[in-house]
Amino acid sequence: MSIKIHMLNVGSADAIIVELAKGNEKLFVLVDGGKGKEHAEKILKYFKDTNAKPGIIICTHLDRDHIGGLAKIIEEYHSYIKAIWTHIPWNHNKDIKSQLSIDSRAFLKSERRELLIASLQDLEDLVKIAEKYGLKDR
Repeated sequence: MSIKIHMLNVGSADAIIVELAKGNEKLFVLVDGGKGKEHAEKILKYFKDTNAKPGIIICTHLDRDHIGGLAKIIEEYHSYIKAIWTHIPWNHNKDIKSQLSIDSRAFLKSERRELLIASLQDLEDLVKIAEKYGLKDR
């Protein structure tokens, strides 16, 4: 089996593609999806330019610079995705919302609070798109 790792330049965020090949069979694993639409576009361009399709998506953690572009990638390639590996976002959604319901101004600086809110929106987008295409429990 051969392994190639492609570190995509998506600015101050993460997007890594691991290419696993055995004979004529290839599996592409996307690790993290950058930070939003502009990073997702760079990832989509890579897949289109190389004619690769993501078979597995891994989200290392739920910060915006890792999860932000994943919903767009899933929307585009849902029929090729066999699994989404993450911190079970459909369970974390409620936890994050409860954190926000506390008076977050008392313990979070404004910048961190805004990042948490943006990450929550990205998480909700990921959950919706995974459910839409039946990927939630894969």
